[in-house]
Amino acid sequence: MKHLRKFNRDLLDINRSGMVLCTLLAILFIAPLPGLAKVEIVQFDDPAKQALYQDMIQELRCLVCQNQNLADSNAELAVDLRRKTRELIEQGKTRQDVVAFMVDRYGEFVLYRPAFNKSNLVLWLSPVVLFIIALWIVLRARNRGKNDVKEFSESERIQVRAMLNQSDVQETQKGIYTSASRHTESSDHGES
Repeated sequence: MKHLRKFNRDLLDINRSGMVLCTLLAILFIAPLPGLAKVEIVQFDDPAKQALYQDMIQELRCLVCQNQNLADSNAELAVDLRRKTRELIEQGKTRQDVVAFMVDRYGEFVLYRPAFNKSNLVLWLSPVVLFIIALWIVLRARNRGKNDVKEFSESERIQVRAMLNQSDVQETQKGIYTSASRHTESSDHGES
């Protein structure tokens, strides 16, 4: 019995030390991860160039990530595009020059806000056209019930009244015949 208790205590000590070891290993592997993230700091001598650079990397799209701008992406292509943007700005190029270079090389997809021109006219106008069509459909459906009411001419009103009166007379006559036949039937049954 004594040996069994000692064995159980030893197992618990091994489990505790194993848990501590696993925890320490996890901390050692996870701790360096934030240090692996690359933070790119670009400084210009001129604050105007610094502002232009920051604006440009916010406006240009990462072609790999597609839903991120160059400033937010860590893809290799984004790093290259940021480097090229920095080089162009250091050479004294303007915003239009940088945009023209990027568009010539990668197409308008590199821009988050593409220019309004013939090649993307459908892209810009389709939301407006679709909204107008949807509005027209809604208004037409809403007004459809209002236009279904027809005004009768005086001659048509006279014809309708005559038909209603004739119908009322026939109903009344049916009612008289029905009650008279019931009365006759009940008197016939009474005699038998």
